[in-house]
Order: sequence, then C-alpha cells, then structure tokens
Amino acid sequence: MMIHHRQVVVFCSYAQLHNSAKNVLYHLADISDASTIKPEWQGAFSKVVCLFVLHWIRDKVSALKVLHSCLKVGGEILLVCPTDKTKVYRSQVLMASHPKWGPYAKDFVASILMPWPSRDLANQSHSSHLLEESGFDVIACHVGNYQYSFDSRDQLRDYLRLISPYLCSIPEDKQEEFLQDLEKMAQDCHVIAGDELLTRNDDYLVLRARKL
Repeated sequence: MMIHHRQVVVFCSYAQLHNSAKNVLYHLADISDASTIKPEWQGAFSKVVCLFVLHWIRDKVSALKVLHSCLKVGGEILLVCPTDKTKVYRSQVLMASHPKWGPYAKDFVASILMPWPSRDLANQSHSSHLLEESGFDVIACHVGNYQYSFDSRDQLRDYLRLISPYLCSIPEDKQEEFLQDLEKMAQDCHVIAGDELLTRNDDYLVLRARKL
C-alpha cells in the first residue's frame, strides 16, 4: 500500500494497529521517487488502486511511471482524482484569497494541492495523455458526478477538516470560525447542498488503464 500524505506515518501505524490481517501488508513509499520502491515490488502486482492520492503529487508522470513499474504486464490501475474543475478544489482556491484566511491558506493551496489538469483529458475526456505517456493503455476514462450525504453537521465538519491541509496553520482559537467560513464557501460553490440533509456533490476523474 503506497500513500502520499504529510501524516503518512501516523496513518500507516493506525492501519497496522486497527486493520491488520494475515493477507494485508502496510509499507511506506514515495510514488514520486522511484528510489523508495523496493526491488521485489517491480512487476509484482496485477492491480493498483489509487484513490485520491495524485492531487498531492506535482510530478504525476513520475508517479504514474512508478506505479506502472510495479504492475505485471497486462496489470490494471484504477485511479480516482479531483481535477482542476472539481468544485471542492475551487472552494479551496477561493479560501486562499479570503481576506481573513488567505495569509494562512495561500502558500498551502499553491504548494500542496495539485489536481489532475483537465487539459490532459483527450478525445472528449475519454483518454489521458499522462497515462499514455507513462506506458498505459487507457481502458476507460470519464469525469463522473458523485454524491454523499452526511449524517450530521459534525460529520460534515470532520470532512471539512480532512480536506483543509492548511488547518494546522490557523490558530486553534480561530479554527471554528474558519470552518464556518469554509462551510459557507463550500455551499456557495455548490460542493455542499441542503439544510437538514447535508449532501456533498462533486465531479471526479475516474481512470482505468492497463500496462502494455
């Protein structure tokens, strides 16, 4: 399992403690750095599942080539990633220019959030130049709409904390005010809708490809 996140060590330790199984192994590696990939992983896997990872990676071609190297010939990758047109990304960009929160958020948004570039999608968004350049044959490619309903406003707040990589830079006594403004921004950008039943509604890129 390869993850890219500033809290990756904490995540992996938590997974080992709470989600251990005889047939599951947890390892840490940087998919943008081929030197961190163990030799025994080369050509070892028939499937790679990459969910909401590559928007943290600037050099997507290098990351895709690393994933490609870990697959057997004919192995497949399933990839889900926000694009630069995803509404939740736009809401983060707008928060970075917010008069109150811009000084905290601007550098984080520019340096951390790197969504899939929509200009990469070819053939009426049914193919990807980046995947083809990395040695994949694209089987399916589309931008789909996905919805999720939150059970409570507390659950929504947990989600907003999760998608705010710069929350840690905001003073603790101002974080509640920030989350209120972020929730309003998410509603203004139509990421979140509803009053009693709060629903997340957004578009994400879904790619399935095969190693040639």
